[in-house]
Amino acid sequence: MIVTKGIAASRQSLFHYFASDDRSRRTEQKNMTGTLKVSVKNILVALSAAFFVLSGAFQTPAAEQPMPALDTEGTCAIQPLHVSVHDPSVILDQDGTCYLFGSHTAIASSKDLIQWEQISSDYGNGRQVPIYGDLDKLLKIPFRWAGRDDGDAAGGYAVWAPDIFWNEQYRWEDGTKGAYMLYLCTSSTWTRSVISFCVAKKLTGPYTFASPIVYSGFTKNGKPDGNSTRSTKWDQDILNLKALKDKDVIDEISDNWFTKDGGWNFRYAPNAIDPNVFFDKDHRRMYLSYGSWSGGIFLLELDPETGLAIYPGVDSTDRESGNFVDR
Repeated sequence: MIVTKGIAASRQSLFHYFASDDRSRRTEQKNMTGTLKVSVKNILVALSAAFFVLSGAFQTPAAEQPMPALDTEGTCAIQPLHVSVHDPSVILDQDGTCYLFGSHTAIASSKDLIQWEQISSDYGNGRQVPIYGDLDKLLKIPFRWAGRDDGDAAGGYAVWAPDIFWNEQYRWEDGTKGAYMLYLCTSSTWTRSVISFCVAKKLTGPYTFASPIVYSGFTKNGKPDGNSTRSTKWDQDILNLKALKDKDVIDEISDNWFTKDGGWNFRYAPNAIDPNVFFDKDHRRMYLSYGSWSGGIFLLELDPETGLAIYPGVDSTDRESGNFVDR
C-alpha cells in the first residue's frame, strides 16, 4: 500500500515544473529574466524518471526524440511554454508526443517537455471536450451517482484525476487486442464518488464508456450528503452492489461499510477517487490503486482482458502485509 501510494504521488509530481498550476506558473514568470536555460542533464533525468514511472503502464514503442538545440554553454535555450494540468497522468504516444491528462478534463501535449500546448482547459464546454467528446453522453452512467450538477458539482461537472494507460492485453469484442484505458473518478462530495473507465484504440480517441468499478458514499439510511438532495441508499439500481449480491459475487453487504446510524463509514472505507493502474513485475496481473485521506489507499485487482474488477468476494487478512481485505 505504501508503494502504491508512492507511485501515485510520483505520477502527479513528476512534471510539476514543466506543467505547473496557475500559482506556480505566475511565480515562475515573475522570476524569469531573459531566456530560461534548462540543463540538458535535467531534461534527460526527467525523461528517465518518466519512463521509469511508465515502464509498467505504457508498452507501445515511441519515436526517437530529437535533442533540443544547445547554446555555446551546452544548455537548452528554448523558451518554455507553460500549461495548467492538475493531477497529471503522463503517457507517451507512438509518434513521440507526450500527453498530460488531468482533473477537470484538462489536457496538454509536448514534443520536447519544454514547449507545451494546452489541448483542453479546466472546466471547459462539457459538451465538446477535446478527446473526451460529450461528457453527458460518455459519462452518463457514473453521473447518475456522482459528478454532474449535484453536491459540490452543482451547475457543472466534477471529473477528477484520470489515469491514462496502454494495455496490450485488453480484448475487444471483435477479438483484437490492445487499448488505451482511461480510468477516472466523478465526485459530488468528499465521500460520494465513483471510479469508472473508458477505452479507445487511439490515444486521442474516440473513447467509449466501459464500466464503473468502485463506488463510495452509499448508506443504509439513504440520507443525502453535503448540499445534495439525492438518495444515497445502497440498493439503488444506479449502483452495482445489489447486482453483485444477486450474482453471489458477495454474499451480503458488509456492516463495516456503515456507521451505527446507517451512514457511510469513512473511517473504514475511502472516497473512490485518484485511480492509478499498473501491472505487477511479471506484467501478468493488473491492479488499481485508489483512495483518499479518510479510509486510506486501497488496491483492487483488475482483469487485464476486460479492465473490470476482480472482487475478492469475502473479507480476509493479507498474510504478507497484515492489511485487511474487504469483500
